[in-house]
Amino acid sequence: MRLLVTLATLFLLMGCQSTSNSKLDADPEWVTGKLENGLTYHIYASDKHTPVSLRFIFEAGSLQETDTQLGYAHFVEHMAFNGSEHFEQNGILDYMRSIGATFGPDVNAYTSEKNTVYVLDLPNNAHLDKAFNWFNDIANGLNLDANEVEKEKGVIVGEWRDSRRENKSAYMYMYEKAIAQSQLAARDPIGTVPSIESATDVSLRQFYETWYQPQLAHLVVVGDVSVEEIKAHIQRELGKWERGNTPAPDTYVIPTPLPETILQPALSAEGASASFAYDLGPTATENKGQLFNQWTNEGTAYLIRERLEDELLSITGKPNSVEVGITSAGERDFLIIRGLFPAERREEAQTVIVETLASMRDRGVDEKAVGNIRWYQDARKYYRQYDDNLLPKDRISNFTWAFMRGEPSLGTEDLLSLRLAWSRTLNRYGVSDHLEAMLSSEPVVFGFWLDDEQEAQVEDLLVDAHTRLMEQGKKRGSRGGNTLLAAVSHNGTVIAEQKKTETLNVWTLSNGVEVWYQQNPKAKEQVRIVVGDKGGRALLPEHLVSASFLMPDALFLSGLAGQDAQGISRYLNERSTAIWPEITPTRHALHIDTNRYYMDDALALTHHLIQSPAFTEEGLALSKQKVSEDFKNFHASINGKYDDAVFNKLRNDNPAYRLSTVEDIDATSLADISAVHDVYFSKARNTKVYIVGNLSPNRIKRAVAKNLGGIVFAEPSVPELNIQSDTWSPALSDVLGVSEEEKGKGLSALYVLSEVENDQSAEVVFIDDILSRIATRKVLNSVREQASLSYSPGSFELSIDNEKYTGWAFAASVNPHQAKQANDLFEGVVQDMAKGVSDDEATVASTQLREALQGLDENAHHQANIFSRYLFNGWGVDALLDVNKTIDGISPEEISDRAKLIFGKQSKVVRAYNMPEGVELPE
Repeated sequence: MRLLVTLATLFLLMGCQSTSNSKLDADPEWVTGKLENGLTYHIYASDKHTPVSLRFIFEAGSLQETDTQLGYAHFVEHMAFNGSEHFEQNGILDYMRSIGATFGPDVNAYTSEKNTVYVLDLPNNAHLDKAFNWFNDIANGLNLDANEVEKEKGVIVGEWRDSRRENKSAYMYMYEKAIAQSQLAARDPIGTVPSIESATDVSLRQFYETWYQPQLAHLVVVGDVSVEEIKAHIQRELGKWERGNTPAPDTYVIPTPLPETILQPALSAEGASASFAYDLGPTATENKGQLFNQWTNEGTAYLIRERLEDELLSITGKPNSVEVGITSAGERDFLIIRGLFPAERREEAQTVIVETLASMRDRGVDEKAVGNIRWYQDARKYYRQYDDNLLPKDRISNFTWAFMRGEPSLGTEDLLSLRLAWSRTLNRYGVSDHLEAMLSSEPVVFGFWLDDEQEAQVEDLLVDAHTRLMEQGKKRGSRGGNTLLAAVSHNGTVIAEQKKTETLNVWTLSNGVEVWYQQNPKAKEQVRIVVGDKGGRALLPEHLVSASFLMPDALFLSGLAGQDAQGISRYLNERSTAIWPEITPTRHALHIDTNRYYMDDALALTHHLIQSPAFTEEGLALSKQKVSEDFKNFHASINGKYDDAVFNKLRNDNPAYRLSTVEDIDATSLADISAVHDVYFSKARNTKVYIVGNLSPNRIKRAVAKNLGGIVFAEPSVPELNIQSDTWSPALSDVLGVSEEEKGKGLSALYVLSEVENDQSAEVVFIDDILSRIATRKVLNSVREQASLSYSPGSFELSIDNEKYTGWAFAASVNPHQAKQANDLFEGVVQDMAKGVSDDEATVASTQLREALQGLDENAHHQANIFSRYLFNGWGVDALLDVNKTIDGISPEEISDRAKLIFGKQSKVVRAYNMPEGVELPE
């Protein structure tokens, strides 16, 4: 259950009624200049973080294509990775891997309707020469070799195939309806299959030379650099790039969509929903007035979401059953309000949504609500810390996003002054007027319905809801004041302590709980807490597995510590705190994300969650409704049908590893729920707590002793078992498959089921991560680069933490006629891995892992996730405390030997397919 308004989100949620139309000043920390040839550069130098991030942005996207060039901007983007003056074929990717970067997260590119953006995130500034070599090649040195163009067509068609579904997601459908009467409808960045297949090196070069000109290019650099050195780099590499004659494209704004009511079949995996799309006009943030209006839009959207979440919780059982936000399509902004609910409660849910919107539109909001979006003086410290914590890749992503939207990049102090100036003028009357203006226009209304609903009835209910929405809104009941929990009933003490490092303390509480606290100044105001242990669903007897899916929701929906579910929701929202469960087949945990000022409140709530659950039949019923709906939708989806027919067979349908049936969910009792809670938080468990934050150790020590040390763990009401998969399914066919895919789409998968022991130590976990990188590189080279069968073939470890044996998986979305060929290639990779890996392969992948694990302390959320994983699984955290030492201690021979064991002849290889309906399996 995630009920969180993050600090970063709050920075975007403030608004203003009116202000001057004076021009916004750009952040003075950014150095912006222009070469004589027209190329613009933007440099942000900072030695706070070692990495360096670069973006090369071109004012060229799908809107710049002619009718005979559909998809060419995107095609040229692909060709930048397929040979240039300084890098043969995939040379840039090979070089980036050699320095520890990974294709996808660290080196990539993307194309929109008006921009093409090239992405480079370097581990340090030692590799800038190569980076600028490549950018110089992108500018005017791409080979666009005819053979490479032909090879890349299969990859791009594969990407087109992956992105085209007969049944679209709700947001994709709404986007397509918004642009239906605009130029964008015929200018999808990926193009069309005929246009892709007819492209030639000559036709692509024509587009390339027309639009890749310096006056249309922007080079962005952020990180540990010298401004003067970067300017010299840019002048040296790109100063000779000849200026062209192509003018900068005009901004294109899509026309206003006409209000209407639209019915559309829902994706099974998404479930039933209703959406309301309000046109807010052209995107505009050129001056203070426009910027403040945007903030006000976002602030009122937050208030709408907050109110609807509260109103719908008792109907849906989901704290996140409503999605509200400002989105853009074709330079036009929209307010999107989407409610998700069980199909059988559509009428009730839609009525609540429209009556709440009408009430907020016509009755406004109170001063307390306004206070939730107002900035105060102490926000200065929070925002400065947020800005100070930004990594180069995050700062440059923010800049690029703002650039693509035509927004200025504001300086920290200017932004703070603007936010606070707005807050001083904020009042309930202005916010209420803004709400009325936003919600008074007639929206486009969408109803997404499931197969077991009657379309005509859904239409009637939607028309009725639309009519109610336009009626005068009535005043709704108050949400009440601040919420408080009952006090913690028992306190504990610390009975033992040790200092693992200067910043890592370990305390043993009087009830046996072990608390690990990592003090991290970079966490600033954030505190992340994880409580858990290994075990998960594998601990439970089979008849209780379904209860494990219901217990977390039932725990909240039943109310706790004197508060009902709505009260708990408000309690968390008021404290900017999130709590959510993690229950896997082999691990269970409770995650908490809070602010240092509310840490005691979060720990007190954790105490009540463990010590005094108050399960009720009403809470269980709501939980069943929510989980049954989600599981029914998944089982009916393409992925669900594949899992039921193929994936779950690998472990012989072990209940710990698959979703329960709706029938099992419905049959779960209150006693079952309580029994699961008892097993996870019983005396027999080795419960541990991992905390990361920037509070003094003594402060944390007192807080955990008071709130967690007093928990009295009960004896489990059922005997603990271990039903995890001790072996792969013993009687498994060599070929598995199902025919549930959409027309023209196929899935090829190959599973390697080994009897090699899984993750016995942290070092083995590191080795398997290295092997995953090597296998992924081989798959990309074989299936994508050489055979052009798929856009994104991949490999991943099939086995999960603490599972007894190791397994591996390879998968790709392909043309059904090429499904067998894909698995042939996967098997070739397996045979290659079975021979071991070269020293060079081991070294490159080890370098990638080393870089991926640098700066674990930069993000408290990520740090808590990875450290708690290692701690709970019994691997210890020493390997993470000195990543370089751990990796240095792993030899290429150890990596190669494990590859031989996992992928050798003693392992069983299973081919699997998901083919279109009516198409037989290829073997």
